[in-house]
Order: sequence, then C-alpha cells, then structure tokens
Amino acid sequence: MRALHGAGILVSLLGTPVLASSHSDVLAVDRYALVTLQPTAEQQDILSAIVNVEFDDSVTTVGQAFQAILKDSGYALASPEASDPMLATLLAAPLPGVHRQLGPIHLRTALRTLAGPAWQLTVDRVHRKVSFELAKPYAPCDRPAATGALCQ
Repeated sequence: MRALHGAGILVSLLGTPVLASSHSDVLAVDRYALVTLQPTAEQQDILSAIVNVEFDDSVTTVGQAFQAILKDSGYALASPEASDPMLATLLAAPLPGVHRQLGPIHLRTALRTLAGPAWQLTVDRVHRKVSFELAKPYAPCDRPAATGALCQ
C-alpha cells in the first residue's frame, strides 16, 4: 500500500482512495463507505459465529456431526480422558434426521442443539476444546447399572 503523506490519504493497490485517521477506529474506504478497525463479534468469540450446515449422508452419528461442524472453527472435541465418561453414549448416538440441516444458527447453539437437553456444553477457551457433561437431572443414580434408572 502506498501512502500520500500530508494529505491523510492512503492509496491501496487497487487505486481506491482510503482516508485514515490515527485517532479513530473507523476507516473511510470510499466516498460513502466506512469500515470499523475492530474485530467482529464472531472473531472475538468464535462460538458466536453463524453457521449454516447440511450434513452429507456419510455423517451418521452425533459425534461425526460435532467433528464436521467444528472442522474450520479452530475448536475441537476434548479428548475422552478429559470428558464426562457418559459422553461416548452421546457421540455414538445416531444423528436425528431433523438435525441433518442446521442454520443459519450460532455455532454454540448448533452444538447444544445436536447434543440435546440432557447435555451441557463445556468450553475450554485456553485449549479451544469443547465437550459436554450430562446435566444433573439426567445423571445415573447410585442404583445398579443394569436398571438404567436415572435420578429423579
């Protein structure tokens, strides 16, 4: 980018005049167009990005859907060792037909939708990992596992 000193005008490689002020977070890129010099909400909070996904026929489980929807987000599923032991149940569950197309929807909401109401989304922002924990009303009781009873 070339700068024309003294005029407060920058000329881009395409030759479009760009007006800049060193004291503003707004940039005039054309006679009637202004752009902000701040990151978007989605760039600051990746999980608030809006996604529109349609899973192809090769995606058959909720776990595969999580992998696909997180693919380009910068986030990934947490390792099984760092997750709720019951998470394997969710990941292996068949993807409901009604969830084959989601959006436009926030990424965070899409993840929660795929998981369903029995699961709470957990986010490790340091390592950019997501996981799910079984919500308390759905946690197994201390009864014998053979009964499959849930706490009430």
